[in-house]
Amino acid sequence: MHFREIMALNGGAHLVRADLARYKAASNLNMNEHIKKEIAAGKLIHHLAFGQSPFPVPRELKAALVKHAGQNAYLSITGKS
Repeated sequence: MHFREIMALNGGAHLVRADLARYKAASNLNMNEHIKKEIAAGKLIHHLAFGQSPFPVPRELKAALVKHAGQNAYLSITGKS
């Protein structure tokens, strides 16, 4: 959505700084909006590239996450413990 469209929706009020008026949404956000429209139009799309997955987390993965949740430090710069 372009800045002028946003202003029109907001009754003409400025929502962003004037120096950002010509900027557009990030390409990944534009793609996400395009995919939402395609899905709303009835197209079958398996959208896996953005946001929350609609698939349940496998039981084994949940168990591994719980078991190793406390192991959250970065490795040394050489990649060795």
